[in-house]
Amino acid sequence: MTVIKQINLNDARHYSSYEVPGTDGNLFFIDKFHDIDFKEKTLQLGFMFFVFCKQGTVNLTINDTAYHVQPGDLIVGLNELTITETKPSEDFLGRIVVVSQNYCRESFVGIQNLWPNLLYLYNHPVIRLTPKEQSRVADILTLFLERMSDTSYTFHTEATLALLRLFYFDVCNMLQVRVGKPDEASMRSYDIFNKFLRLVQENCRRERSVQWYSEQLCLSAKYFSEVVKSVSGRTAGQWITNMVVLEIKGLLLDPELSVKEVAQKLNFPNQSFMGKYFKTPPAFLLRNTVIHKHSLTLTHIIYSKRFNGCP
Repeated sequence: MTVIKQINLNDARHYSSYEVPGTDGNLFFIDKFHDIDFKEKTLQLGFMFFVFCKQGTVNLTINDTAYHVQPGDLIVGLNELTITETKPSEDFLGRIVVVSQNYCRESFVGIQNLWPNLLYLYNHPVIRLTPKEQSRVADILTLFLERMSDTSYTFHTEATLALLRLFYFDVCNMLQVRVGKPDEASMRSYDIFNKFLRLVQENCRRERSVQWYSEQLCLSAKYFSEVVKSVSGRTAGQWITNMVVLEIKGLLLDPELSVKEVAQKLNFPNQSFMGKYFKTPPAFLLRNTVIHKHSLTLTHIIYSKRFNGCP
């Protein structure tokens, strides 16, 4: 079994070239990629990041798909993705922007119709930019650094959020060209999907039935399942399972909680039942798709530690 190293914000901050003022360490830049000592490992990242390749190349595998990154390419890494076999060329130069989960959510507030773009990024994390798009990305990153390095600037926090949102808008606009603008029926489907994910985030510790979620949205289970599948390429049950996996993983990493207490928090009848939940995963968790397989693999590792000798 491949051992996956989780990289959190503090791990990445160690390599920070510049930390943006007014963000409490939630946003920083990394320029010296070759200094990072975990390039050769299999990593699961607990933050969002952008990598703009300025020179050289990088070969890497993201969620089991191999990519060859060239000058002008932009990598958009969403939370929980897995990276392996990262091999930069000797002359590689790039700018990495790292954003915490919480800061990312805060800066997303009010931005409409994100899901078509986010779902595209799950499956296409490397974007080959046009010359015009490359210039735009380079300009906004330069503006970011210039504005934030001005120690006399009073509104660091507000300006940071504004510039980060501008960067999101520019990236979303680039993706719009590739994804296409959704029609009215598609937007209705994305709205249902978005509401479903919010419900799962709020209720997955108690409710894990597709029927329950369809009822909350006043939809038939059949129609609801078709919408989720058409929008995301995965079933509603798969999304629910993945969210539960992430919840359990997060709770198991808390040294103050026993396995029994984790099971109670997630309303499993007992810890053995929760253990079986992972020992017999749905088939989709074993496929080479996005984050599910890797989240489960790491949790298997945690379980092997906690069930062998820990209460």
